[in-house]
Amino acid sequence: MLGRKEGFTLVELLVVIAIIGLLAMIAVPRYTGFRERAQETATISELQAVRQAWNYLEAEKGEGSLSEIGDLGIYLDDLDGGEFLGKYELSYEQGDDYISAVPLESFAEERVMMNIYIDKIEKVQ
Repeated sequence: MLGRKEGFTLVELLVVIAIIGLLAMIAVPRYTGFRERAQETATISELQAVRQAWNYLEAEKGEGSLSEIGDLGIYLDDLDGGEFLGKYELSYEQGDDYISAVPLESFAEERVMMNIYIDKIEKVQ
C-alpha cells in the first residue's frame, strides 16, 4: 500500500471546475432575465391602481378630465402630492395621453420607469 495515494488528480479537478463553469454560464443569464421580468411585473401590478383611478375619473367626469396628478387623489389613498406608494413620482402634462411613473431613487434598482395609459401600462425603454 505504499504506492497508493488518496485524493483527486489535477485532471479530475479541472473537469469538475469546467462543468461548474458551464452550468454557471447557463444559469446566470436566465436568473438575470427572471429578475428583470419580476421587477417589471411588480411595477405593473402596483401601477394598476393608478390606471384604474384614471378610469374612474374619466367615467365620472368625462374624457379628458385629468388636469393634474392631484385629481386622482380622491381614488388613491397612497397618493401624496405626486408621490405614489412612496416608490414612484407620478407626472402628467395637460394634453398628454399618459401618466409617467418614475421610481424614486431608493427604488431605482427594484422598479422600472413606466408610462400609464388609460387602457395599458408600458415600460419606457
